Amino acid sequence: QIPVVDEHNPRKIIGILSRRDIFAAYNKALIDRSLAGVGGGTARERKDREAA
Repeated sequence: QIPVVDEHNPRKIIGILSRRDIFAAYNKALIDRSLAGVGGGTARERKDREAA
């Protein structure tokens, strides 16, 4: 586990980042990147096109 500290007060812990959190974020980024390649553009660009 990694403590997450306040930007202005590094002695104040505001959360805990677990190994599971890191792997989940990494896997989500891989999937998002993979899907962006299939559909063309970034996830944000696809979302903008869908909203239009």
